[in-house]
Formats: sequence, C-alpha cells, structure tokens
Amino acid sequence: MYLTVHFPTDVLAGTILGIIYGIAGGKLCNIITAHIAARRQAK
Repeated sequence: MYLTVHFPTDVLAGTILGIIYGIAGGKLCNIITAHIAARRQAK
C-alpha cells in the first residue's frame, strides 16, 4: 500500500527535479565550454 500511495508524487517530484537539474547542468556545461574555447582562441 505504501508504494501505491506515495509512488506518483515521488516520481513526479523526482522527474521535475531531474529536468530542472538537467537543464541547469547543461547550460552550465555550455557556458564553461564556451569560456574555455574563448580563452584558447584569445591566446
């Protein structure tokens, strides 16, 4: 019973958090990569 009651909300919260962290992490990686590339080109 515990799983069936708490499963949907836990999965929903986990999915939303996963998407938010995924987008934030992806943007952060892009910014860092662009920064490194810009520094290499400047040299």
